[in-house]
Amino acid sequence: MLIKAEALYWKGDKTGSREWTVKAVEKSFERFNCNPKYTGNYLKDVAYLPETDFNIGHIMRQKYVCMYLQPEIWTDMRRYNYSNDKNGITYDGITIYPTLKRPYNLYEPYWCIDYNPDGTLADVWIQRLNYDPETEEKYNRAELERLGAYKNPEWLKKPMIWAINNGSHK
Repeated sequence: MLIKAEALYWKGDKTGSREWTVKAVEKSFERFNCNPKYTGNYLKDVAYLPETDFNIGHIMRQKYVCMYLQPEIWTDMRRYNYSNDKNGITYDGITIYPTLKRPYNLYEPYWCIDYNPDGTLADVWIQRLNYDPETEEKYNRAELERLGAYKNPEWLKKPMIWAINNGSHK
């Protein structure tokens, strides 16, 4: 439902997009056996699902809520380049996850080495999981070297091909 809502949005059908987002939210509340009173209150809250000015950010934030703890959320966050107020990345002029902040419990040797020109710590996000050193190095080392991944922590920060912000959504 939310994939359809997102597709309709990018097709220009914001009304249909909102309708499918609402259906998805209702189904999510039903799935979690929520009290219908709370479902109704949530659906009426214009902060979550406004009738006017509905945008891609609303869809993706509802998708985040509806699919809580599902790995696909990480794919969406990477696909939208962790769009937040701090990094200023927007799609259709909209910040997707406005208050999103990078976790501070990331492995320091990899993540506390990137600095901005003013000396502050850069807001770098993980883009991919590390390969399995027990098998990949043993059986696939040549390919890791070809990709630039072999013993290279920068590889974890390299965006996936489908997550490059090339302006195609604008």
